Amino acid sequence: MTHGIKVEDGDQLGKTIIFAKNQPHAEFICSRFDANYPHLAGHFARAIVSEYSYAQSLVDDLYNPNKPPLFASTAIAFGADAVVDRRGRYAEA
Repeated sequence: MTHGIKVEDGDQLGKTIIFAKNQPHAEFICSRFDANYPHLAGHFARAIVSEYSYAQSLVDDLYNPNKPPLFASTAIAFGADAVVDRRGRYAEA
């Protein structure tokens, strides 16, 4: 949280994806984040796995700069059709 790339004039951590090896690993990563940052628990960090019926909705939210999650742990392989520059702006790939 202190060493990541910042957006919003340095006030907010930029959106981040961590690739997990499987669903339990993705959920573990998010549970550790929630334990360390309880005031952000449940909405800032989200596991995105294909077994979730709402996985596509989470991916869509990840690409939306105005919606959480800001940190995603994913165990799915998906093609990115958007890229984020260092300032958190979105552009087509």
